[in-house]
Amino acid sequence: FELHGADRAGYGDGLLDGWEVNGFRGLDLPKLGCDPKRTDVICLVSRFDDVPEDRVKAELARASKTYDGLGWGLHIVYRDPITGEDKKRPWWQNRDRNLPAEWRGMAHWMQITLGGGGQADQMGDGGSCGLNALWAVFLHEFGHQIGMDHNGFWGPAFCPIYRSLMSYAYSYSLEDDGNKIAYSTGDLNGYTVTETNLDE
Repeated sequence: FELHGADRAGYGDGLLDGWEVNGFRGLDLPKLGCDPKRTDVICLVSRFDDVPEDRVKAELARASKTYDGLGWGLHIVYRDPITGEDKKRPWWQNRDRNLPAEWRGMAHWMQITLGGGGQADQMGDGGSCGLNALWAVFLHEFGHQIGMDHNGFWGPAFCPIYRSLMSYAYSYSLEDDGNKIAYSTGDLNGYTVTETNLDE
């Protein structure tokens, strides 16, 4: 995946090596754990004030572990909770209020609400996730922000060889196990599905 341009080391995260070593525009990238020798992504998180903080942190720690398994660093920065009338605003307005202008292009943002489901920009920097199944929903919606779509660029929806949590066919379960969900590894990309010749 290519995110926000390129850095000198070629890790494609758009965070220049000097930023990851020294920080930039008040964002302390080395303190977050960014490393010029790997791909790093930063996500600011603003939960609604009625969403339990401990649950959010536990679920997002699980999401970070998933990215660790890919060799990426997912760095979460927790912002103040969203309160009052702001909870009635669309997420993109809350994004504009909670993602500092000087960090746009360096960091992403996600709000966490009660309920389920979510929504996010495709190749953008903002989105919203419901607390129900938060680990899975966050991975899906953040996947949109870093460029993945529902079809794996195959064209038809629900393509069986796109075994990704981005596909609605595999969003919350893989092989009937919700703990196995993952992004596609591309290991089935050489298969051809002939719908008139399927063995059921």
